[in-house]
Amino acid sequence: MTKVFVSDTSSGIDSAVKDIFEWLQKEEIQLIKSSKDVYIKVNGIDFKKHCYTSPEVLEAVIKQLQMLGATVHVMENSTQSNMTRVVFAINGMKDVCK
Repeated sequence: MTKVFVSDTSSGIDSAVKDIFEWLQKEEIQLIKSSKDVYIKVNGIDFKKHCYTSPEVLEAVIKQLQMLGATVHVMENSTQSNMTRVVFAINGMKDVCK
């Protein structure tokens, strides 16, 4: 069954993402397989604010996964005639992924 997690962001994105990861660990939900590779598919079809995943949320998730020992890979394939690398450079995801 699919589960949806909601966390209060009034204390910041990092804190909200950390709370979700703590809950997942408490529930003993396995996030990382033995390979340690984690692939995150973001939305980045355009550089308009409503068309891409928040770089702040992505960065917080990457940090949490890395603290658990994961090697994180971020991927996207823009389909709106925009080159992914250009969109990532404009919306800030390129800096997050470095």
